[in-house]
Amino acid sequence: MNRIEVDDTILQARSVLERVGTTEDYNTALKKLGALVSATSLDHEFRTSLADDFSFLESVVDVVTNSLTVDLEKSDIATLYVRVLRGMLILLRNLVTSTKAVVDIPMLLLNVQHFITKIGPSNLFFGKCLSTHIEILANLSLSRGNNFHCNLQLVSQTFDPVLTLIMEDESIRQPFLIFLNGIFSHDDNVTSLLKDECNENLLEALILGNSSSLRVGESVDEQVLYILEKIISDKSFKSWIEKKEVTDESTTILKIARLVATTEKEWDNTQCIIIMEWVYSLFEKWADIAIRLLFSKEEGSKLQDIHAKLVIALDIISDLMKYHQAKQFLEFYNALDPLIRLFRAAHENGEIATKKASGAPIQRTGKVHFPMVKSLIVEILAFIVHNSFEAQEKVRELHGLELLLSNCVIDDNNPFIKERAILCLRFVLENNLKNQEFVAQLEAKEVVDDRALKEAGFEVNVEDGRVKLKKC
Repeated sequence: MNRIEVDDTILQARSVLERVGTTEDYNTALKKLGALVSATSLDHEFRTSLADDFSFLESVVDVVTNSLTVDLEKSDIATLYVRVLRGMLILLRNLVTSTKAVVDIPMLLLNVQHFITKIGPSNLFFGKCLSTHIEILANLSLSRGNNFHCNLQLVSQTFDPVLTLIMEDESIRQPFLIFLNGIFSHDDNVTSLLKDECNENLLEALILGNSSSLRVGESVDEQVLYILEKIISDKSFKSWIEKKEVTDESTTILKIARLVATTEKEWDNTQCIIIMEWVYSLFEKWADIAIRLLFSKEEGSKLQDIHAKLVIALDIISDLMKYHQAKQFLEFYNALDPLIRLFRAAHENGEIATKKASGAPIQRTGKVHFPMVKSLIVEILAFIVHNSFEAQEKVRELHGLELLLSNCVIDDNNPFIKERAILCLRFVLENNLKNQEFVAQLEAKEVVDDRALKEAGFEVNVEDGRVKLKKC
């Protein structure tokens, strides 16, 4: 295809897009555009030669952005018109992958707004045309890298009317996520997404609209994951999620945040602290409520809701404990106090699902169903007390040793609690004579099952008339 034919094709497309033509005019334009689009798709050298001609690229952008000015009420040409427009959009999509020329992105977004208003979802080619619009933006995002800049408010304003359609159609959703990834490579845009009310619909669509692609045990959509990682590790997420706490979607949002936070990723120090700030703030609030409800034996929907949220918060915290910054954070905020208070409330008022030697379940009447919480707390405690004399002392002062010793049992409501409690006990007794003496006295009074101590690596001895623990 020579340059004269190329220019003639663009001229023909401009003619039928800027004023109403006949059916024959549109069909002629479609035939020529089809050949040009095919050539730019298959021939890299040809595509690059056109893309490097900035005046040609500018003319293509001009045809696209000046379209949709005609009256399309006549149903016999509306579909043909949109097909020609889509042909020009596909051409532009192909060209922007091979050029470093400046493209007026705000003008493209305004054209999308005009398209959504003028054409509407009822048109047969609306979805395909919208998808191509977004593919252009996605290609610009990919080709520009960190140099890609776009006004987030304009993006929200543009796509707000069609967010549901975008999230439900995979062919549109994927390029839209690529486009947004380019925008959110700049942290100020992530902050704006969380703080500015005009972006609220977009933010909710990104979190709730992608929930189906974020299921535990399934492969995670990398585009979604990248965006949500940026969101939950932004300093403004804490205020946003606290506001969402009173909404019906709060638990769903938390589940998604947990999946993102606990996915295999290396959080840097700043990100880790930001996540700990919002999750620990929520944990403290919910722990206080749960303790009150547990001791009042108030088993109902409120306790169930708080329980579900606490499990999520504790799960996130326990996963982040592999980072030294998370341990330092909990030490700084004296987290042992609320953790052990909740541990005690759950132990004294929660059901223990274990079995007798015969295999029959042990029934605990008057107890509340509050699973998983103790096991997660014990796992977190083990991280905190490991190689920390100060934390070891604090556990004893808060009467946490008795709780640990009492939970070295199998409990189906708290998977792995026995193993975790024994490990935590080992860490809390390590090189701490006061803790060892305290536990030895409990054992002497037959308060403690010495099998748990042996599994923790200690045994009880009597030396000079005193009961002592020693490593075995």
